Amino acid sequence: MPDAADYAAMFTSLKAITDLAKFFIDARDTSVVRVKAIELQREIMTAQQGALTAQLAQSALLKQVNELEAQVANLKAWDTEKQKYQLTQVRPQGAPGGSAFVYALNKNVSSTEPDHSICPNCYEDGKKSVLQSVSLQIGHVVIVCCHRCNLKINLTGIEYGTQLIQGAPLRHRPK
Repeated sequence: MPDAADYAAMFTSLKAITDLAKFFIDARDTSVVRVKAIELQREIMTAQQGALTAQLAQSALLKQVNELEAQVANLKAWDTEKQKYQLTQVRPQGAPGGSAFVYALNKNVSSTEPDHSICPNCYEDGKKSVLQSVSLQIGHVVIVCCHRCNLKINLTGIEYGTQLIQGAPLRHRPK
């Protein structure tokens, strides 16, 4: 980020250029003019370097501002989207494996989307991941799965020989 010192150096160089240009007007001796011309070139190069440094710093700041604006837009969009959902219990307290919750589409909010639930882990991460229903053991066990974070919730039945560990794949008993 360009600071006051960068701008001060650039303006000092420009002042020196102006002073040297005034000297050329007054100078008559060619050897003195040559020395001053070299000084003038050096000061021009210093001023150009300062301007380039300031331009690169400004470009980096503009890129950072654009990235932050995109993040703010995403957060605002998610804040609006998450208002469509409410925390819903899908497995009661005392059920095998304990209670379970998902975020279900709020029935009080008008939406063109079909009824669905989203993963509570992904919801907390600011992501919308629709839970998918899977039947195991010929329809006696229904689970919902999040394909983003691998959350699995057993809704009905008991899975024999299966461990339900949040975030871990299901293990079926051998046949």
